[in-house]
Amino acid sequence: MMEYVEGRRVTEFVLEQQLPLRERLQLFLKICRAVQFAHQHLVVHRDLKPGNILVTAEGEPKLLDFGGAKLLDPGDDTWQMTIAGHERFTPGYASPEQVRAEPITTVSDVYSLGALLYEVLTGTPPHRFSTATQIARVILEEEPLRPSAAAADPAIRRQLRGDLDTILLRAQAKDPERRYRSAGHFADDLRRYLENRPVRARPDTFGYRAGKFLRRNKMGAGAAILVLFLLFAGVIATARQAQIANRERARAERRFNDVRKIANSFMFELHNAIKDLPGGLTARQLVTQHALEYLDSLAEESGNDLSLKSELATAYEKIGLVTFGVQQALNAHRKATALNEELVQADPKNAAYRKQLSESCKNLGDVLRIAGNSTQAIKQARRSLALIQSLATDDPGAAEIQAALADRYLELGFALIDAGDLRAALQNDLQAMAIQEEVVAQNSSDKQALRELGAIYGTISNAYEDSGDYETALAYNRKSQEAMRETVESDPTSASARRDRWAACFRTGRQLALTGETSGALDNYTKATELMEGLATADPADKGHRRWLALTYLSLGELFAKLDQPNRALEIYRKAIAISEQVFAPDPDRAEVQRDLARMHEAMGLLLANTDQPAPALEYFKKAEAMAQASA
Repeated sequence: MMEYVEGRRVTEFVLEQQLPLRERLQLFLKICRAVQFAHQHLVVHRDLKPGNILVTAEGEPKLLDFGGAKLLDPGDDTWQMTIAGHERFTPGYASPEQVRAEPITTVSDVYSLGALLYEVLTGTPPHRFSTATQIARVILEEEPLRPSAAAADPAIRRQLRGDLDTILLRAQAKDPERRYRSAGHFADDLRRYLENRPVRARPDTFGYRAGKFLRRNKMGAGAAILVLFLLFAGVIATARQAQIANRERARAERRFNDVRKIANSFMFELHNAIKDLPGGLTARQLVTQHALEYLDSLAEESGNDLSLKSELATAYEKIGLVTFGVQQALNAHRKATALNEELVQADPKNAAYRKQLSESCKNLGDVLRIAGNSTQAIKQARRSLALIQSLATDDPGAAEIQAALADRYLELGFALIDAGDLRAALQNDLQAMAIQEEVVAQNSSDKQALRELGAIYGTISNAYEDSGDYETALAYNRKSQEAMRETVESDPTSASARRDRWAACFRTGRQLALTGETSGALDNYTKATELMEGLATADPADKGHRRWLALTYLSLGELFAKLDQPNRALEIYRKAIAISEQVFAPDPDRAEVQRDLARMHEAMGLLLANTDQPAPALEYFKKAEAMAQASA
């Protein structure tokens, strides 16, 4: 049974509804989507034209006659032709290969889509024929007028000029190899135009058009004098075109380099300038995404440009670092790792490429650890460490390499902690500390090196706390605060300084609570809460801040429960759970948040059980068990 479709031809619909150009393009994207779906199922339409695309009253396009191109418009015979032994077609929208009776592929439909969109946007078809004998010559030899010159509406003409001219002419290229490879690629460039992004289409060169013209107009052997004249003129024209081509190439190279500079300015200068601003995460994501789009647009025309590939890898790295979603971050870091592997394979002795690959492996391992895949996290951390160790062997005096070596030992320690190997984790942490202390000793004015040493002391403090050695944990905590004091005081309002202060207060509060010093613990937890509430409020998009705020609430609630203040504990637990559930909802694969929720539900269950509320306590215990199993 066939579907009955009531609607208007697409060309009539856009005129009757007086659709602006943007809405016409959005309607056409739906048509491309339907054609691409058919192509993916090995179906070629072969007769895309206004009469086979109806638009319903709701604005939804419907495609007719899919696959056979047999049902043609009654009374429209003057616009159709038949070549013996071949399918019929509609010349106004038929591709050159259809006219030549050559095999039809999906790019033939792309040509027809281009002709259709040409008419949808300009109000006139790309080709006109006064007699049937003109059809083959016009389709095979004549280029359509630029859409911006064909449109009658001045406002439409202005909008068509530039990218849309280029996109439409590429879709209708005589040579199938020069068209978009699929309806999906055609649609992608239209989306890029709508989103004000660089389009992938490039206009045909003069040399290409001239070559096509000469091939269409070869002279017979009898016109020898004219041929010789044309050859002589061709030599002059070729020399002239070589000059023009050189100028065009230089102009293209300047454009390529200018866009590349813009992308790098976005990715490094602007990104780094805003990274420590409170509330800067959304801006960093936007800046990095735009830089990546620029670099992606250049990558297609760069060939095997290793330096551009390196910049692309860095852009993917930054995308992964500012993305909270596990799958999105994994995808970005895997792309960065693959690109860096290609760089190292192409130039194995390049120290910068090896260091970049080490960084990619480290970041990939970090996300795998967050996702709960400890085995793969340890594997990537060890690979990252091995790469830096080889660089340190080649250049043992380089402070930057030594600092990276300390960082890789620390990262391996994190992965081992999550796998439950506390002893091995502590050994790696202590190795990181020894290396970083030497880096600081050799570079006493380097505040960032001192800050990183403070972070290592904090990690070691956590490790001793986990092993039950609270005295040593507090000692390393004090060393951490002392090391970070200078960097915090130099810019106390920056996001990184406020995070450092939060970490110190939070860790101190936790360790004082474990040793029974509840008054000091409460003071530190209160300060930590104020700091993280400020960060979370300043940047609501930063889910990391919200997660840390929830954990701070959890610890503060546990302290109030210990101080026999169940009502305050209950109120704070509810805040912690509400925030964690908001963070967890869009990204349920994040194992660390599952573990957080398991702890929170368990704490709430214990509080309710201790206040004679067994029924709700049991429900929270069940939730805690479910979350713990999910994160295992």
